[in-house]
Amino acid sequence: MQICYYADGGATSSAEPMDLGNGTSGQRDLNPKHQPKDPVSNDSTSAELVMSQFRGLVGSLFRSPIASKRCIRDWVVDNVAVGRRLSERVECILEHAVLSTKPSRLDDAIDILDQPRVDLTTYLRDAQFRGSLDRKPEDAIYILVRAAGRRSDDAARFVVPWALKSDQASVREAAVEALADLGTEAAISMLRRVSQFDDSSSVRETAKEVLEDIVEG
Repeated sequence: MQICYYADGGATSSAEPMDLGNGTSGQRDLNPKHQPKDPVSNDSTSAELVMSQFRGLVGSLFRSPIASKRCIRDWVVDNVAVGRRLSERVECILEHAVLSTKPSRLDDAIDILDQPRVDLTTYLRDAQFRGSLDRKPEDAIYILVRAAGRRSDDAARFVVPWALKSDQASVREAAVEALADLGTEAAISMLRRVSQFDDSSSVRETAKEVLEDIVEG
């Protein structure tokens, strides 16, 4: 399969993240002059062809057996990492994960979006600025929150505090697990508050369990 590579041309926003204590900065170099250059024409026909190829590649990932999944995942990561239309590519991954019937579907999507070369921070910052996170399916939110928690950049700061305020207990539980993945002092402090004050006994119990795991680990 021929893979086409593009430079990211997505929009950005000025939303500010909450500090989760991972020592990262909200400043990112988004100057188009510093991004990989597009070797192919910008016309709409070429762009749609590339996106069609990408959708096919993502579909192949969610249908593939375990033996070939890692190679396809790496191709998908390469496409997202240097591809234009960042938001559309991430949405494509989320859509396939939500619609798939494979037991590994959520983990497959997380394994793509937690990769350092995938600019999940920009995607989440823009989604927060547009207010689009509230409209996403529960499984999609779970993927974004868990992927953000596994990263060392700003991504978690744009989605975990938001998820902790969700009306859905399952979303708050995903945020608890993401805080455990972060493991910083600020994240542990948040976990302690959740373990005491969350409205859901299930969320409180999950927070207590991950705190115990952190202490034992």
